[in-house]
Amino acid sequence: MGNGLRSRGHGQAAPRKWLADGKRIEVQRAPTVYGKLSMTVESRAASGRLLAEIGMPDRSRPKELLVRLRHPQAKPIRSVTVNGRNWTDLDARKEWVRIKDPRRRRYSVVARY
Repeated sequence: MGNGLRSRGHGQAAPRKWLADGKRIEVQRAPTVYGKLSMTVESRAASGRLLAEIGMPDRSRPKELLVRLRHPQAKPIRSVTVNGRNWTDLDARKEWVRIKDPRRRRYSVVARY
């Protein structure tokens, strides 16, 4: 899965300039090996946030979901929430948020910088 989302071994990430403040990336029903995935990534970089909304495939689910959110000025992730809860499974250096065994239909990820 590309554009900021990937399962282990697939895809990369959106270029930083695509996530300049006020920009939005939207993918609807993209085919993946797991089924169709939808996602929206919205930049509020000026206020120190990137937001991702992910609609998971119906057919099957990956063992883990990696959401890569690259700040346009390469600032490190300071904190993350997933579905409104504080989240600690992240790698600020690689700019990843990891969701192991993603069973929910939708995920809302907010990274703060």
